[in-house]
Amino acid sequence: MYKRKIRWLCQMGLTIVALFWMAGTVQAQIPNTDWYTIPPGGIDGSESRPYEISNADDLAGLAKLVNGDGVTAVNFSGRHIVLTRDISLADYGKGETSWNSGRGWIPIGYVVSGTTVRTFNGIFDGNNKKITDLYINRTTASTSTNTPFGLFGHISGGRVQNIGVEGIEITTASSDYVGGIVGYATGNSTITNSYSIGNVSGTSYVGGIVGGNDNRNITITNCYFSGSVSGSGVGVNEVVAFF
Repeated sequence: MYKRKIRWLCQMGLTIVALFWMAGTVQAQIPNTDWYTIPPGGIDGSESRPYEISNADDLAGLAKLVNGDGVTAVNFSGRHIVLTRDISLADYGKGETSWNSGRGWIPIGYVVSGTTVRTFNGIFDGNNKKITDLYINRTTASTSTNTPFGLFGHISGGRVQNIGVEGIEITTASSDYVGGIVGYATGNSTITNSYSIGNVSGTSYVGGIVGGNDNRNITITNCYFSGSVSGSGVGVNEVVAFF
């Protein structure tokens, strides 16, 4: 009788472990916006009570909100967002064919269709944390034309600070404005105390930190890039392509 009970307990334990593993698998690649739509008490996106992002699904949720992907677009103007821990984007990256048809990360802010542009206008504080495994593969013209690429695709009057982005692999075709951290920055945007490491390639205006901007009115301070930057057109630079 004791042997049967032990065997039953072992089977139950394995079942519970399997259920937890399955639950973890299901959670991946589901952009989460709860940190914004139903934040913990007291959090309102102010400087003293910023929205908190703690994993890849939360970060993908930020892209979903800014891009208006199935929701009303939010540009986060005047709102503060802080990263609470290091994040790997592997679940949204290379080899993950179940996400974005294997094309990798969807930038935060980009050209949705034609001239419809979504921008991030808020303050993103990396809190001296790092984001790894940023992968974007848009090697056909139909998936890359006229869309800026990077962790952030398009920021306008926004601020990105205190963040490291490592293990970057961005490959695009027929695409201008490609950057390791920001593809296209406008409206007096600032990028400070940040770095990126990896490989970035595009056509024109390709940079390790920022791809380009409209009126050269952006500020980049205390930033560096390590890796390779390549492009077949004009404006290719290790930090910012067009400045």
